[in-house]
Amino acid sequence: MGSHEITPGAWPLDELYATYAHDPEGHLLIPHVGGRRANLAWHHPELERLIEVGSTWGQFPWMLQDAVTRGYHLGASAASDEHRGRCGGGVPGTAVFGVRGGLTGIIADELDLVTIGKALRARRTFATTGERSVALVWCGAHWQGEAFSHRGPARLNYRFLGHTGFEEIAAFDHAGEFWRRDLQEEAGLSTQRIRLRWGGARIRDRYRAAIWQGRIAISNAAIRSFEAFGLEHKEETVWRAGPGEIGFRSETFGDVDSIEIEVDSLDGCAIRVEGAIGGYVKVGDPSKPSPFTDCPAFALETSGAELLAQRRIQQRLGGAELFVAVVRIADAPLPRDISGAINVAPENGPHGFRQIYFVASEKDGAKVYASPMRITFE
Repeated sequence: MGSHEITPGAWPLDELYATYAHDPEGHLLIPHVGGRRANLAWHHPELERLIEVGSTWGQFPWMLQDAVTRGYHLGASAASDEHRGRCGGGVPGTAVFGVRGGLTGIIADELDLVTIGKALRARRTFATTGERSVALVWCGAHWQGEAFSHRGPARLNYRFLGHTGFEEIAAFDHAGEFWRRDLQEEAGLSTQRIRLRWGGARIRDRYRAAIWQGRIAISNAAIRSFEAFGLEHKEETVWRAGPGEIGFRSETFGDVDSIEIEVDSLDGCAIRVEGAIGGYVKVGDPSKPSPFTDCPAFALETSGAELLAQRRIQQRLGGAELFVAVVRIADAPLPRDISGAINVAPENGPHGFRQIYFVASEKDGAKVYASPMRITFE
């Protein structure tokens, strides 16, 4: 900054760390994804206390999991980052900004600058995909984001507050997901209602959008009704393509879109999902997306009988967690306020402790993340 010459927007990380390391309590660095993603081979534990899981660039749950796997203790955060100064209010669908901006929730005693700053550095946070949802996790007197020692099994309590209803809650540690609560199944699975789900991203970097064009065909059963969830703008849409067919077009940036479908009976019906995946067009005709090289087309076939037996049929499509799935769902409304507890065995991970965090998903694809606890089992 001492020169009047224009220089490339790159600053060696060791120099960045050295600039602020004299006063870590007065600063906060947050590795994020955006167009260029942070390189987690670099980490300063005193300066970097949070990590980003979502913004208008997309949703990046793999970023938090990567940090936990490496043994870094970083809290969950989400932001807008759509370059227009509308924190939490960015409109999705503008070129590479494909989803709503995220929000970071803070557990703090006061809403003043100093208290909020301390809460952020203490990792007492939760992150949402743009909704004003809430995630609370505690173990005795310890809250999410804290590091503490514990003797014997740990009881982790959780409470989530949402909007459209939670369909699942999952817990993760250094090895990935180790516990899941299926609230659709708890509500009682229907013999007439299913959901087609698709999502993920082509790549983890800029221009990550997966552009989906497809259809679901159901034979030997009548489609009574259908409704789309997770679509961000009017160019993403679903339509009836025929008596037993529904067409869909959407773009996912790590998020999940879906169609809920009611048929007269699952027993005896056949289901086929097929389509193509394209990528973001920077130069040329945006109405003609270039095919996704690794998986330009997809097809999934199942039956009502298979769904009645297995609940979920899923196909992974490569990229950054790309997938398509057909699942059974419940008739009853899903809870917007859910709480419970899990007991965790007193086992440390490869770094001498065990980090645990929770993620709750709602029926419309919204998610809320609680910052990891770092428990050192004695």
